[in-house]
Amino acid sequence: MKLKEKILVLIPTYNEFENITTLIREIERLRIPDLDILVVDDGSDDGTIDSLKRLCLSYDNLFVLERGSKKGIGSAHLDGINWAYQKGYNRLITMDADLTHSPSYFKDLIKASEKYDLVVASRHLLKNSMIGWSLKRKVITFLNHLLVRLALGLKVDTSNSFRIYRLDRISKRLFEPISSNSYSFFFESLKILEMNGVIIGEVPVVMIERRKGSSKLKSSDFFKHFLVMARLIFKTYFFRDSLLVR
Repeated sequence: MKLKEKILVLIPTYNEFENITTLIREIERLRIPDLDILVVDDGSDDGTIDSLKRLCLSYDNLFVLERGSKKGIGSAHLDGINWAYQKGYNRLITMDADLTHSPSYFKDLIKASEKYDLVVASRHLLKNSMIGWSLKRKVITFLNHLLVRLALGLKVDTSNSFRIYRLDRISKRLFEPISSNSYSFFFESLKILEMNGVIIGEVPVVMIERRKGSSKLKSSDFFKHFLVMARLIFKTYFFRDSLLVR
């Protein structure tokens, strides 16, 4: 007897009052059966929580995990992943709250997850896939993609949080070696999961630059990014066993 498919959408937030209502309603309009939404909030003080509480009155498949303070986007993803395992979800879609990730790609991700254990929505498979992005941001994204590919051998879009995990195929224990609580989580998680036998695929997407609100990425995040990458490269080549889950 086939188990009932349960899908969770994980959305970390920090001061996304201008976007979160629009995003939740876009997801709900898809009417995907057995799909729930978990918002992990890091102490927003702009009205995001008030908006979510009102939305919870309209949608019984919407859940909110309030963490009280800003603990990092990587940490938010790990808490959301643990929550998904505890509640018995088969698949987990992760995405940003700033409307750059369109829910219209959910069906493509779900379909691809029949073949792959983890599927990343890639900005590098189509021409002109980053609409409205500044030249500076495009160059930074491309150089980061090239650096991770050369240093870690990862060919997929490693800095993008828009992805789907097959939790029924990926052991929860495989997330234990992940140490980053910042944006570095995205490439670190892919490398560690790949090393432990997780089959990773991609689907092409087009992403539109954030229209409202501001980016949460800080200059200090770039320092952490390279620090985590250097540590991961060192472990990959000299302490590989420390990243493998037995």
